[in-house]
Amino acid sequence: AASKITFPGVWTNSCCSHPLRYMTPEEVDDPSERTNKLEYKYDGAKHAARRKLLHELGIDPQYITHDDIQYITKFHYWAADTQTYGTDTPPWGEHEVDYILFYKMKRDLPGLLNPCDDEVDEAKYVTPDELKTMLEDIPAKEWSPWFRGIIERGFWKWWEDLDN
Repeated sequence: AASKITFPGVWTNSCCSHPLRYMTPEEVDDPSERTNKLEYKYDGAKHAARRKLLHELGIDPQYITHDDIQYITKFHYWAADTQTYGTDTPPWGEHEVDYILFYKMKRDLPGLLNPCDDEVDEAKYVTPDELKTMLEDIPAKEWSPWFRGIIERGFWKWWEDLDN
């Protein structure tokens, strides 16, 4: 949304999870609970994603099955918002760990999206080919740095393998 403090008015992923402590259900994953890294499900990040889908896009969590959310990976990134605030000493930016979660809707639900005006100016469903065209046609500075990071780290392969 154009009203956001950091990276206003840019295209990005569907939503960010932003896990919070002391939420019910718990949203912060405890690394000490990981006995097998390959089987760890990142339930906290998934709970946070369902909460933020409601907050950012107005998608009721009843339509998002927790166990069908796929944890892909996570990565650390840092980006100063030089686009909005200039390159001298931008006061705002992002410094986060991004959890990459995928979810494939099982059915088309008319009216499912009801985006929050403070979070989203425009939302649209796209195919991989439509997204590739958008990425070619829209300048890089009009995409969030974390979404560009997701693309660089394997997004197309993850989307291709979504049904596996």
